[in-house]
Amino acid sequence: MKFYLYDEKTKQFIKEQEGHLDPLETKVQGKNVYIVPPFSTTEKPNLTCLKDNEILVFKGGKKWQVEQEFYVGKIVDCQGERVSKYVTDNDLTFEKCDGGFKIVEKPVPPQKTESMILIEQYQSEIVELKKYLADTDYKAIKFAEGELSEEAYREDKSQRHDARVRINELESLIEELEKGKEVVK
Repeated sequence: MKFYLYDEKTKQFIKEQEGHLDPLETKVQGKNVYIVPPFSTTEKPNLTCLKDNEILVFKGGKKWQVEQEFYVGKIVDCQGERVSKYVTDNDLTFEKCDGGFKIVEKPVPPQKTESMILIEQYQSEIVELKKYLADTDYKAIKFAEGELSEEAYREDKSQRHDARVRINELESLIEELEKGKEVVK
């Protein structure tokens, strides 16, 4: 039995694959039972109907449909088969060859800007400061309930205040960076 695999997200046809028998279920049911690969169907796609820059997409879990794909390359020869290069929504580049697709280029992750790096550093510091506040909340509660003296709580109270002030500063810096403004540290 043949299965026709498609991409989990785009539902784009990937390749044809021969099915494998499930030995236990075949024995239990007394008939051939195949292991169904994820994101596959037994509905055979019509690969002969494709023109350049067209792809097959498995729609609604029922049937294959021809759709236009953004065409970015030239038609080249690949072992006697016509090949087209395609770029998908997630910027992967595929070649259509031998009735399937193969990845030929993976996207290059965008370079982080100085602003992006600063934002990540500030967010990380905020997480640490909030953790400190959460870890010392019990002391604030003990103080509020009169179970901890002013003297015993003085240093923690000051540090907690400083942490809240710093969190507000960092959040303000992040907001400025996200607006694209120059930030003075």
